[in-house]
Amino acid sequence: MARIRDQLDHEADGYGIQVVDVRIRRADLPEQNSQAVYQRMQTERQREAAEFRAQGGQKGRRSGPTPIAKRPSLSPKPIRPPSRSVAPATPSVTGCSPRPMARTPISSRSTAR
Repeated sequence: MARIRDQLDHEADGYGIQVVDVRIRRADLPEQNSQAVYQRMQTERQREAAEFRAQGGQKGRRSGPTPIAKRPSLSPKPIRPPSRSVAPATPSVTGCSPRPMARTPISSRSTAR
């Protein structure tokens, strides 16, 4: 961009114009360059995918199925019937008893809200 700016500044100097900065907004590459960039991106993605698959295969081999001798026993545990000595939950057992409400005469209540 500096080279383009210098060239434009030199050519515009005859018109009394000084070129200070040049910005390129869009550059259309030839089709051949676009295809080469696309192929390089596709090759890189395929390489990464192959690497991820290889790492996953290594982890799978390390954490594969355990031998039968090392597996925990699958024999069922005996099921015991529930104990009958549990008392049903009542207010007296839980310690909760209703409190009586205090009653206030109507004449002593405040009417302002």
